[in-house]
Amino acid sequence: MIIEILQQMLNGLAIGSVYTVIALGLTVVFGILGIAHFAHGSVAMSGGYLTYLFGERLAIGFFPAMALAMLVGR
Repeated sequence: MIIEILQQMLNGLAIGSVYTVIALGLTVVFGILGIAHFAHGSVAMSGGYLTYLFGERLAIGFFPAMALAMLVGR
């Protein structure tokens, strides 16, 4: 039971960190341009999809798939 609670806390921290990075990106763009530019959601989603695609299709680990998605998606 304690392990599951700890795992859920770590999952929440990881998801919250992703939301924070996306929100900071929106804040920086809004502060510089003065308009809300909502392309960050599509960029985050395409990065996640590429990571999933490389991980499943190429049967490589999560971190190599994420590195490959960063190289391809830029």
